Amino acid sequence: DPEAATLADRDSNIKWYDQFMPHVAHSHVMQKYRLFGPNMSHSTACASGLIEILSATRALRDGQCDAALVGSGEAVSRMLAAGFHRMGVLAYDEAPEQACRPFDSQRSGFVLGEGAAMFVVERLTHALKRGARIYAQIDSCRCLSEAHHITGLDEKASTLTRLIRDTLTEAGLEPRDVGYVNAHGTATEQNDKVEMRGICNVFGDDTSSYCVSATKSMHGHLLGGAGALEAILGIQAMRHGVIPPTINYETPDPDCDLDYVPNSAREASLRTVMSNSFGFGGHNACLILTTFQNGNETQADD
Repeated sequence: DPEAATLADRDSNIKWYDQFMPHVAHSHVMQKYRLFGPNMSHSTACASGLIEILSATRALRDGQCDAALVGSGEAVSRMLAAGFHRMGVLAYDEAPEQACRPFDSQRSGFVLGEGAAMFVVERLTHALKRGARIYAQIDSCRCLSEAHHITGLDEKASTLTRLIRDTLTEAGLEPRDVGYVNAHGTATEQNDKVEMRGICNVFGDDTSSYCVSATKSMHGHLLGGAGALEAILGIQAMRHGVIPPTINYETPDPDCDLDYVPNSAREASLRTVMSNSFGFGGHNACLILTTFQNGNETQADD
């Protein structure tokens, strides 16, 4: 087939393109599985995973597709690791298993992780029609730019506070409705303190109705893949009734004083969870998920 031969020759000459363009991987997936909906890739640092979920839900609500394959991942290169090392944000604890200590006063930074997580996000009518197993319902997902600094966070947490409030409002929820917050929790001093300030501004410091944990203490910081993985952990917490802990929490920081589910998982009946992701460049995203209940068919167009 002359046409096939021409395409093969062309493919052999564009291997460089595969190595440098971030959207190429999912373009190959689209071609292999003949997926014709919107095809896009967001380079929004550590908020990428949640922003992909946000993009998919908007495409569904706009009628651009009925279902979408959504997710994010990260592969760590030596150059990437060296860059974070130069910035002074990587943990340096001599005991590797104790290196990542979110919210602990002895924290020294994060540990890089690798991995990916994927979802099928679809309209409820579509999921019910095909008899899909529904793991959770997306109540709201929003993002805001901090417009403050390329790597630094606004210590007043004004943008984060607004983001959390707006996400709750879009979901039609009050702070008391959220039982668990999966924090961005990188174990850097600035991130931990600013995130806790934003959460407290909305939820208050009385943790009798909610708790917060940083699962990065266990799986490391997946950078672009973090948001998608942590959303899955929130879903699993609701499904199994178990809140993941913040490990290596030994010395409380008086400036970050909340219930962090220290060191051991906790059984709890959860209806709603929130997940935060913040990326360099001022990319902030927040997701609220709820357990799917039979009878939600009235919300089929959401």
